[in-house]
Amino acid sequence: MHGKVLDVGSGRWTFARRLLQNHCQYIATDCFADPNVDIVSDIEVLSNTFNKDDFDFILCLEVLEHIPHPWLAVKQLHTVLKPGGILLMTTPFHMRFHGTNNYRDYWRFTPEGLGLLLDEAGFQKIAIKLSGHPDFPFSIMVEAVK
Repeated sequence: MHGKVLDVGSGRWTFARRLLQNHCQYIATDCFADPNVDIVSDIEVLSNTFNKDDFDFILCLEVLEHIPHPWLAVKQLHTVLKPGGILLMTTPFHMRFHGTNNYRDYWRFTPEGLGLLLDEAGFQKIAIKLSGHPDFPFSIMVEAVK
């Protein structure tokens, strides 16, 4: 990764920051303040905080299942990503319920459902990979290009 990278829903997870901060302009955002969060923002309205076509890469790891309106969130990810920019996203499929008072657990997405969300948001190239057994994956990874 290079350029300007947005880590959406970073929360307390510091691995991406430690891995990337010396190689790119890394910005962590979440809807709640935390020492690891650079800017507090809501994924459903990212363009209220960040400029259109602002980021070269976006990380959205294990976040989408916690978003009440994921179709709005995916559209916002597309909006703040530069043309040709890359979205790397993961979401659980087979996983225990893991919501809290701050982070509810709303959704599980199939590859077809994720593809539809990304396609309708305007992403051009979409690669979806399953982790685990093909019929019973524990996680889904997406690479999408604007």
